[in-house]
Amino acid sequence: MLTSKSRSVVARPQTVFASNWARENKDLYDDFTSTAFYLTPTDIDNEFSYDAYLNALEEGTLKPRTLGQWVLAKNRLLGSIAYENFIRKHKKLVELHLWIQIQKLHSYLNGQNNHS
Repeated sequence: MLTSKSRSVVARPQTVFASNWARENKDLYDDFTSTAFYLTPTDIDNEFSYDAYLNALEEGTLKPRTLGQWVLAKNRLLGSIAYENFIRKHKKLVELHLWIQIQKLHSYLNGQNNHS
């Protein structure tokens, strides 16, 4: 599992296709600094652009994470994986617990309706 060593300050494209599109529409990025990224065509399967990554670092739209930020991001990722594994392993137990909670809620709500 990878955890990025940088964090986005302002969203910018990181693929070859999207970087070229952003370069061709520079005025859009100049006028709408914080939101232009969301108009960029989606291209998640295209090649990563190391040049775009370095430019973002130079422009300050991407910043290196501190060690503490990286550890926090890594722990969030690992926690999500552990939680997902727990849910998969104990699916029947989780479903039973949810069913019991729903039954308690139904009983409570029915009791509220009967006393009104």
